[in-house]
Amino acid sequence: MQSDIEQLSTIALMCQHSAVGKLLPNAFYVHLSALSYLEPEIQSYENLARLAAPPVKEATLVKISTTQAKVSYLFYPDFDTEPHPALQASIQVDLQSFQVSSRDYSASDNSPILHPKETFVAPDYSLYEQFAQLTRTEVALGFLEHPRSIGTRREWLQRLENHGVEFRGHHLIKRDVGGEGEQGSRGAEERGRKKQRIRGAGEQRRKQVNLFPPHLGTSAPGHLHNLQPATSN
Repeated sequence: MQSDIEQLSTIALMCQHSAVGKLLPNAFYVHLSALSYLEPEIQSYENLARLAAPPVKEATLVKISTTQAKVSYLFYPDFDTEPHPALQASIQVDLQSFQVSSRDYSASDNSPILHPKETFVAPDYSLYEQFAQLTRTEVALGFLEHPRSIGTRREWLQRLENHGVEFRGHHLIKRDVGGEGEQGSRGAEERGRKKQRIRGAGEQRRKQVNLFPPHLGTSAPGHLHNLQPATSN
């Protein structure tokens, strides 16, 4: 039987060689729909966390730490509709103590964002090609250079501002810079209405999606909320 350190090393190595999912220096990220594409050992490892966590069927991504025995469930309700969705909440399970903790980012105006989205899903995901096409465009424009500097909403919006572009769905378009004419005024008004629609739709989706089960409670934005494990097994 492997020790905890040996098991973590095995899982980390398998994550490094996985054909599906996104590998970063300290963690591996994969969409819930792609879990079946992972090695059976990784699936069993993730299932240990799922047994300890509250229900996570509304989660979007699984984050497997490759340096610690921890698995997190990340909630991005707008994953399919927003080109670079913002993190709304997370649940983390410590697989040594089976302690569960959560963070709520829903009130933050500078949440972590995702890019590129196709790296988290399997090639047969229904929107894979749409995600991939957006990434190809962003790479060609140099938007994804120095990715550590565009990991949050504010940083990403600043990069778009610097390049004079904005999103329309999953397409980048040249931003109307406004001006003194009627066309510029209409463009500014339309952008204002668009932001209101997006904000209203996002809030409505958050109301519809119960990110945290009732017993999980709510926590202040970005605040760590410690919980008792749902099971000791």
